[in-house]
Amino acid sequence: MEWEQRDASDEDKEFLFELHRLALGPYIEKTWGWDETWQRDNFNEQFAAAGWKVLTVDQQPVGAFRTAARDGELYLEDILILPAFQRKGLGTAVIESLAGVAKSAGTCVRLQVLKVNPAIALYTRLGFRVIGEDDAHYQMRRETSRD
Repeated sequence: MEWEQRDASDEDKEFLFELHRLALGPYIEKTWGWDETWQRDNFNEQFAAAGWKVLTVDQQPVGAFRTAARDGELYLEDILILPAFQRKGLGTAVIESLAGVAKSAGTCVRLQVLKVNPAIALYTRLGFRVIGEDDAHYQMRRETSRD
């Protein structure tokens, strides 16, 4: 699948909330329950376009991700893909691209995922290993030695 990424802008705010609802809503619902008002308020409080990259296919937004440098690691804070574009290789391509960036920087990629999210299988297939957990999440890391 041919894809591109662009920096998010304030105009992407509604798309990013809807993407959050569609991509993570079912897993949030299973874990804590989905409260639309709380989710919307929390999103609005924390929203900043800076740091988000919007994924596009044929110039249409289909997903987004954001990363941060934390403790010398590349932290994948979020990766969200519209359900219609999941399981088509886009998540793999994005993560492999980020792993290449991390490898060039001599670091690893780290993420956190809800325990009920089937994306765990993708992360495991891509070389991530569980390094910690809490009641709701696994913390996972992919070392740079993977080729």
